[in-house]
Amino acid sequence: MDALPADAFKLEIEGQELSGTWKWVGADKSEVHNPDGLLVTVELESSARPVRVKVHTLLSGGPVMVRWLEVTNTGQKATAISNVSPWSEAALAHSRFCREAATELARRVRRWLRPVRTSGVTKERGDLIL
Repeated sequence: MDALPADAFKLEIEGQELSGTWKWVGADKSEVHNPDGLLVTVELESSARPVRVKVHTLLSGGPVMVRWLEVTNTGQKATAISNVSPWSEAALAHSRFCREAATELARRVRRWLRPVRTSGVTKERGDLIL
Protein backbone atom coordinates (compact mmCIF):
# COMPACT_ATOMS: atom_id res chain seq x y z
CA MET A 1 0.00 0.00 0.00
CA ASP A 2 1.66 3.25 -1.11
CA ALA A 3 -0.60 6.16 -0.24
CA LEU A 4 -3.56 6.05 2.10
CA PRO A 5 -6.96 7.06 0.60
CA ALA A 6 -7.85 9.63 3.30
CA ASP A 7 -6.01 10.96 6.29
CA ALA A 8 -7.56 10.16 9.66
CA PHE A 9 -5.53 12.92 11.36
CA LYS A 10 -4.01 16.27 10.47
CA LEU A 11 -0.37 17.31 10.76
CA GLU A 12 1.35 20.44 9.47
CA ILE A 13 5.10 21.00 9.81
CA GLU A 14 6.47 24.53 9.37
CA GLY A 15 3.35 25.54 7.45
CA GLN A 16 3.39 22.51 5.12
CA GLU A 17 0.26 20.34 5.31
CA LEU A 18 1.31 16.68 5.15
CA SER A 19 -2.05 15.22 4.09
CA GLY A 20 -1.67 12.64 1.36
CA THR A 21 2.07 12.11 1.95
CA TRP A 22 1.85 9.16 4.35
CA LYS A 23 3.36 5.75 3.63
CA TRP A 24 2.54 2.64 5.64
CA VAL A 25 5.23 1.47 8.08
CA GLY A 26 3.30 -0.98 10.25
CA ALA A 27 0.57 -1.60 12.81
CA ASP A 28 0.17 -3.20 16.21
CA LYS A 29 -2.68 -3.98 18.56
CA SER A 30 -2.74 -4.87 22.23
CA GLU A 31 -5.25 -5.31 25.02
CA VAL A 32 -5.10 -2.65 27.71
CA HIS A 33 -6.66 -2.30 31.15
CA ASN A 34 -7.92 0.68 33.12
CA PRO A 35 -9.79 1.40 30.97
CA ASP A 36 -10.29 -1.99 29.37
CA GLY A 37 -10.06 -1.93 25.62
CA LEU A 38 -8.03 -2.53 22.52
CA LEU A 39 -5.16 -0.18 21.68
CA VAL A 40 -4.48 -0.03 17.95
CA THR A 41 -1.31 1.72 16.78
CA VAL A 42 -0.62 2.53 13.14
CA GLU A 43 2.84 3.82 12.18
CA LEU A 44 3.30 6.00 9.11
CA GLU A 45 6.06 8.10 7.58
CA SER A 46 5.81 11.14 5.36
CA SER A 47 7.28 11.18 1.86
CA ALA A 48 7.45 14.99 2.03
CA ARG A 49 9.22 15.50 5.37
CA PRO A 50 11.49 13.41 7.63
CA VAL A 51 8.63 12.68 10.04
CA ARG A 52 7.11 9.48 11.44
CA VAL A 53 3.76 9.35 13.19
CA LYS A 54 2.26 6.70 15.42
CA VAL A 55 -1.51 7.04 15.54
CA HIS A 56 -2.72 5.46 18.80
CA THR A 57 -6.47 4.72 19.00
CA LEU A 58 -8.08 3.24 22.10
CA LEU A 59 -11.28 1.30 21.42
CA SER A 60 -13.26 0.48 24.54
CA GLY A 61 -16.45 -0.86 22.95
CA GLY A 62 -18.44 2.24 23.84
CA PRO A 63 -19.44 5.30 21.81
CA VAL A 64 -16.14 7.10 22.47
CA MET A 65 -12.76 6.49 20.87
CA VAL A 66 -9.62 8.04 22.30
CA ARG A 67 -6.81 8.98 19.92
CA TRP A 68 -3.40 10.59 20.29
CA LEU A 69 -0.44 11.07 18.01
CA GLU A 70 3.23 10.36 18.64
CA VAL A 71 5.24 12.49 16.21
CA THR A 72 8.96 11.79 15.66
CA ASN A 73 11.35 13.99 13.72
CA THR A 74 13.66 11.57 11.87
CA GLY A 75 15.67 14.40 10.28
CA GLN A 76 18.95 15.98 11.38
CA LYS A 77 17.60 19.45 12.23
CA ALA A 78 14.88 20.73 14.53
CA THR A 79 11.46 21.43 13.05
CA ALA A 80 8.20 22.90 14.30
CA ILE A 81 4.68 21.52 14.35
CA SER A 82 2.48 24.36 13.12
CA ASN A 83 -0.86 22.50 13.26
CA VAL A 84 -1.93 19.12 14.57
CA SER A 85 -5.18 17.28 15.22
CA PRO A 86 -5.67 13.59 16.05
CA TRP A 87 -8.89 13.66 13.98
CA SER A 88 -9.20 15.12 10.49
CA GLU A 89 -12.29 16.66 8.98
CA ALA A 90 -12.34 13.78 6.47
CA ALA A 91 -12.47 11.22 9.28
CA LEU A 92 -15.32 13.04 11.02
CA ALA A 93 -17.26 13.84 7.84
CA HIS A 94 -18.45 10.26 7.43
CA SER A 95 -20.68 10.46 10.47
CA ARG A 96 -23.43 13.02 11.04
CA PHE A 97 -23.18 12.35 14.77
CA CYS A 98 -19.42 13.02 14.73
CA ARG A 99 -19.93 16.25 12.76
CA GLU A 100 -22.59 17.43 15.20
CA ALA A 101 -20.48 16.45 18.23
CA ALA A 102 -17.40 18.18 16.79
CA THR A 103 -19.44 21.33 16.06
CA GLU A 104 -20.83 21.35 19.59
CA LEU A 105 -17.37 20.77 21.11
CA ALA A 106 -15.92 23.64 19.06
CA ARG A 107 -18.79 25.92 20.17
CA ARG A 108 -18.19 25.06 23.83
CA VAL A 109 -14.42 25.50 23.55
CA ARG A 110 -14.83 28.94 21.91
CA ARG A 111 -17.27 29.92 24.65
CA TRP A 112 -14.92 28.62 27.35
CA LEU A 113 -11.94 30.50 25.91
CA ARG A 114 -13.70 33.89 25.93
CA PRO A 115 -12.30 36.25 28.53
CA VAL A 116 -14.27 36.35 31.78
CA ARG A 117 -15.35 39.60 33.45
CA THR A 118 -15.13 39.43 37.22
CA SER A 119 -15.69 42.50 39.40
CA GLY A 120 -15.12 44.79 36.42
CA VAL A 121 -11.77 43.14 35.58
CA THR A 122 -11.25 41.01 32.48
CA LYS A 123 -9.34 37.80 33.14
CA GLU A 124 -8.09 35.16 30.73
CA ARG A 125 -9.02 31.56 31.48
CA GLY A 126 -5.65 30.15 30.46
CA ASP A 127 -4.61 27.50 28.01
CA LEU A 128 -6.91 24.70 26.98
CA ILE A 129 -5.23 21.43 26.03
CA LEU A 130 -7.32 18.94 24.06
